Amino acid sequence: DDPVDLHSGVASLVADPHAARNPRSATPMSNEYYSDLGLKRGATVEEVKKAYRKLARELHPDVNPGDAAAEERFKRVSEAYAVLSDPKKKNLFDRYGAEGLREGFDARAYERMRSASGHFDPSSFTGFEGGFGVDLGDLFGHFDGFSAFGGAPPRGRDLDMTLRLSFEDAVEGTEARINYQRPTRCAVCTGEASVAGVPCKKCGARGLTERSRTLTVKIPKGAASGDRIRLRGKGGDGRKAGAGDLLLTLLVEDHPTLKREGIDLAAQVRIGPIDAMLGTRVAIDGLAGSLRVTVPPGVSSGKKLRLSGQGIRRGKKTGDLLVEVTIDASGIELSERARGLAEQLRDELAREPVDSD
Repeated sequence: DDPVDLHSGVASLVADPHAARNPRSATPMSNEYYSDLGLKRGATVEEVKKAYRKLARELHPDVNPGDAAAEERFKRVSEAYAVLSDPKKKNLFDRYGAEGLREGFDARAYERMRSASGHFDPSSFTGFEGGFGVDLGDLFGHFDGFSAFGGAPPRGRDLDMTLRLSFEDAVEGTEARINYQRPTRCAVCTGEASVAGVPCKKCGARGLTERSRTLTVKIPKGAASGDRIRLRGKGGDGRKAGAGDLLLTLLVEDHPTLKREGIDLAAQVRIGPIDAMLGTRVAIDGLAGSLRVTVPPGVSSGKKLRLSGQGIRRGKKTGDLLVEVTIDASGIELSERARGLAEQLRDELAREPVDSD
């Protein structure tokens, strides 16, 4: 096992998901990522985060089981968010299009080639493969990554997982044990894909093999659906450089009686007409167990009562519990005597003068 402890034992919740699964699928200098999130090109990172959270809740595969269209849309939305929520990646995409997101992309080399040629087709600048099939090793001689231009070899790819949590674990914080497959540098060829000029059989000349890994991740208090936890260096190995990141998307189950509204909680309570007139005390579910709520006399249906500090703690803030009162007379069966008393009360209230104070 490899325990992960971020920021003094608390995993940081970040709005920064996995790198694009395949950045080459986007049209260079297009608005595809923005339009996938329903945004105009140039939208701010905060606008990107807000749009993603809304779409992620609607489109997540666990919310739409068996819906292939929703799953594909979720993947596109996640890919767009992965780029546009990261200021560095967003800047590369805005400036260079999808080409700027390729592994090993070197902006300085790109600018030199564009400047030297006068007219430069960015689709031809592809690293070692893709585009027109040009291998820059053939053009400039063999070298590792983009070291010839002063850059660094590309690191491993980021991995993305969904982690389901119970409502209680998300609110209270917990340790989650996860198992996943990650690309790992081949132990035989050490990422070279060959040994003494012979293709490596161990990794199929890929330089990487798939290996299982188990991690224990600390989930901070107040986690919510759509939160992302980034575990740096826990993604796939690069053939000649460091590992990518592992990104966990949290999916929190609902509470049976409480509804979450950010860090606030919402509950409903039903009372009869007499209790509404006279006031009453009712029991409701809270995070720490049963709570007694005082309903004041003369309460109206739809009135919300606020219990300060009884919501969810997230970071340095704690929310409130909002209890909505519904006056419900359904199911009440009156005896003849009770009906007579009710009618007398109604008549008495009708005659009683209204206090102008």
